[in-house]
Amino acid sequence: MHCLDCTLQSRPQTPAVGVCHSCGAAACPEHATVVQTASGPIGMVLSTPKRRLLSCLNCAPKGHLAVA
Repeated sequence: MHCLDCTLQSRPQTPAVGVCHSCGAAACPEHATVVQTASGPIGMVLSTPKRRLLSCLNCAPKGHLAVA
């Protein structure tokens, strides 16, 4: 699988490291970021543990940097 953004920038052979959880686009380390799900209020035990999600830079929340 190849990175969609790299392919659109005429670099079609860049391997992807994962798929964006929002839009489904394949992304390489340059065009991806890892987003963690929000935790609950302090002192509350969550029924499900926090998890990491891969997001492309188009879908990533503001303030997240690309994974190096």
